[in-house]
Amino acid sequence: MVQAITKEGYNSIIERLDKYIAERHIIAEEIADARSKGDLSENAEYHAAKAKQEALERKIAELNYVISTSEVINISSINSDTVGFGATVHLFETEKKKNYIYKIVGPYEADVSKGLISIEANLAAELLGKK
Repeated sequence: MVQAITKEGYNSIIERLDKYIAERHIIAEEIADARSKGDLSENAEYHAAKAKQEALERKIAELNYVISTSEVINISSINSDTVGFGATVHLFETEKKKNYIYKIVGPYEADVSKGLISIEANLAAELLGKK
């Protein structure tokens, strides 16, 4: 299923993928170094490096999947009269008298700590189409 993603979100994923790919060489060196120390069956360094390699390869595969199933949406071409994908919304919580600013993005780039909520989130669903 194709998922919408902003240009910024796509670029962030590409940067993370590049970082992970660069880490491959470092981990390969760690594995080679640990392997040179002898018997692998009781070599904790080797097993730790292999576990790191497996985790890294999972991250790389996940990001490659995200890239292959995402469509970059130009948010400047979207109607900004109503809340939708790419919209920045300002919410005010009356009890705490606190303002919140969120941007509605695709699920792959959502990060509430950065004010990015998924278009699939309940909050976004409540806001979609509102003015």
